[in-house]
Amino acid sequence: MRDLLVLARFGARHPRTLLALRWLSGWLTRIPGLPVPQTAGSQPDLISAGEWISSGPAPAKRVEGFEILDFFVTFLVKQKSKAKKKHGCGDPGKTVPLQINKGRSAITRTSPRLAFLHNRSRLSWLAPTFLCLLFLNGKVAEAQTMGGGPSAPLVLYGEIIGDHYEDTLSIRVHEGYLGQSVFMPRPESYTLIPYAGDGRRGLPGTLAFSFSSKPFADFAYIHVSGAKSGVLVEHYMALPGDTVGIRLDRHANTVSFSGPHADRYRLQRELESAQGSYLLDQPAVLAVSNMERFLSRAPLEEGLPYGIKAFHPITGDSAQLNHIGRLLAADYRRHPGYEVIERYRGKVDPDFLAVMEANLYGTVMKSAVFGFNVAKKSDMGLWTGLYHSGIAGLPTGLFPPHTAYRAHHFTDFLLEKAIAGFIAGGPHPYAALKAEADPLLRDRLVTKYLVKYFERIAKREEYLLDALGYVADPQSRASLVQYRDNLSVGREAFPFVLTGIDGGEVSLASLRGKTVFVDFWFTGCQACIAYHANTLKPVESHFRGREDIVFLSVSTDKDIRRWQNSVKSGRYSSPEAVNAYTGGLGIDHPLTKHYNLHAFPSQLLIDGEGRVARVSGMQVGPGELIGILEQTINKKP
Repeated sequence: MRDLLVLARFGARHPRTLLALRWLSGWLTRIPGLPVPQTAGSQPDLISAGEWISSGPAPAKRVEGFEILDFFVTFLVKQKSKAKKKHGCGDPGKTVPLQINKGRSAITRTSPRLAFLHNRSRLSWLAPTFLCLLFLNGKVAEAQTMGGGPSAPLVLYGEIIGDHYEDTLSIRVHEGYLGQSVFMPRPESYTLIPYAGDGRRGLPGTLAFSFSSKPFADFAYIHVSGAKSGVLVEHYMALPGDTVGIRLDRHANTVSFSGPHADRYRLQRELESAQGSYLLDQPAVLAVSNMERFLSRAPLEEGLPYGIKAFHPITGDSAQLNHIGRLLAADYRRHPGYEVIERYRGKVDPDFLAVMEANLYGTVMKSAVFGFNVAKKSDMGLWTGLYHSGIAGLPTGLFPPHTAYRAHHFTDFLLEKAIAGFIAGGPHPYAALKAEADPLLRDRLVTKYLVKYFERIAKREEYLLDALGYVADPQSRASLVQYRDNLSVGREAFPFVLTGIDGGEVSLASLRGKTVFVDFWFTGCQACIAYHANTLKPVESHFRGREDIVFLSVSTDKDIRRWQNSVKSGRYSSPEAVNAYTGGLGIDHPLTKHYNLHAFPSQLLIDGEGRVARVSGMQVGPGELIGILEQTINKKP
């Protein structure tokens, strides 16, 4: 660091040093996340460090790394004529905060003359090196303490090593994330085309990328995947202002992280690996209703090689109770993830670590409680006894509310426990969750329950309207309002346009004047096959030849050939239906996004005036569904 200071002060008297610093100044302008001046045309501009220093309030405390940055920028100003010729000059860019700390003391410098560089096409793989040089004695701060501070973007940069030299990256930043099966609020989605490294932008033989999200507050969970490279990061928690590098090596099958906030992502990667090890050690227990029938279809092999797993079928209340009882009684702290948690104490922010620990606890415990909830129960007395002896006493107050609401696996556990209590004769899950003392945690839990289980809740509309009377958390309320607006009976249906089996368009406008029953499905969905066989086929036969109703079968398959083959198979649809699919967009089609469809099969009923008649309650027997459709057809305007 002293050497860098010497370079900054005396570089003008040393020709070789001057050349080196000129070269450095060119590379510095390409480092994503490093504060450099911006012109109105988004081109870097090296300007007077004195102007920058005087443009904001004096900090309460200076740190050595920041002082060296001052000296370094001041020296680079002497090369301004070269920068002008190469980049031009103009007005300063946006005001962006730079946080730097030394130990636990932190300062924030906000300058209109320095801004984060968001030029995605100018990635330098020397970024981590120069960040280390500039802040050797003053490290980059934690982006923000959890639950406080302003909104800020997430900055990702990285490289992919593999056999493919072109790819498309999909990045989702899910602010206020409620869980994997809850798709509200909708994430911000981005598509990024990495570029082949040439030594100047990325290393040869790699695909390089650089990305900056829209600013977000509090926390988000992120997903990064490549069409050819596969998943890089799946549902990792990010804080506003995080800057992290990702290196995916497909040859070695490894993912590595670098940058000022890499430890957060290394922690989550190691927890992911620990969960894989934990699952590998668990027996593959499978509950079956008829053991003889199961074994006749899939006889068990004897003498499998060491380490090769096979299903361990169990049947009957007694066997299932014993299995779930063992899971509930096991010491959850024997999970290898707790060793990871201990290794990272002192390395990452304690609040962030607490969320990771809450998620780990939720991951372990929710699987056992979920097993209780979905098990087929013959003797309710025995199952109620297991609830009171093994589930009712499971601790839920291990983490404070501000930690719990950010940990989606932990809130999954809280939901499953509330459902288990209802099964055992306790209060309805909605009432139990509404009774949560902390308002923010209550709002998140109630919203998650209503959105996740809406189709299964008998009084869903009543609970939804009731929740809107007290839910105050902005994100939760926005999700509930959107759900109400999208699903409410009597509103104009979404004006969809789909791709038909013949390649033409199938639109709501083209079906005007007819009652439209829409069935959503995807290839491989066993429940979709069963619904078509047991309910839709008899109903379609009943209405065969009628001109006042149309059955619209919509697949969310992304592969057109797969969809066409499934239609031809007759297992998901029939010739009586109008067959369409979401054009390769899957559940990201505007229609499925509008109605927040993520569980299948799902149904939608639209009357002849193009208004929503029903959004739920149609997974019933053929006779009941025929009655619902006849009532809608005969409804007077």
